[in-house]
Amino acid sequence: MDKLSDQELINELLEATADSRKNAFSIIYARNFPKIKHMIIQKGGLEEDAKDVFQDTMIAFYKIVKEGKFRGKAQIDTLLFAIARNLWRMNLRKDKTYDDLSLVEKTKGLEEVDFNWDKHAREKKLERLLNELSENCQKLIKLFYYEGWAIESIQAEFNLKTIQASKNKKYRCMKELIEVFKRNNINNSSF
Repeated sequence: MDKLSDQELINELLEATADSRKNAFSIIYARNFPKIKHMIIQKGGLEEDAKDVFQDTMIAFYKIVKEGKFRGKAQIDTLLFAIARNLWRMNLRKDKTYDDLSLVEKTKGLEEVDFNWDKHAREKKLERLLNELSENCQKLIKLFYYEGWAIESIQAEFNLKTIQASKNKKYRCMKELIEVFKRNNINNSSF
């Protein structure tokens, strides 16, 4: 029964019996969940994240099928993977983890810093460098990176009107920190 074509699977999903739908969902799950789980884990997620995303993917897919919007132009596997990838991206954007990932892209001036030295000395030097920042930036960086505050909490703490304003403020503070690094000639040999 696992050898059903895409059209046969769609027909099974549209059948009136619960058994035919259950069979179709089981086949779709067996064919697609491992690939989607692998993609999510490769992009920093956990197996639990993959299960959640796959469930949401199946709900979205079933809705497309029930509304007659699936025309068979793409294979079921391709459509499910695209839906899952987009859902995972949306989850990352909502999640603080995404902010940390985008921070890496926005702070390219720090990639030359060699952190392969004593942790205590590194923390002391970083503390001294943070003290060179404006008070607001010191507070924001400490709350966000050291205490793990969500961007929404930062928004409330600084009385900012939007999440985007919070992200912009964090970005400006990181730029200020990069400038402090540059002023102090922080590079591979000195940091």
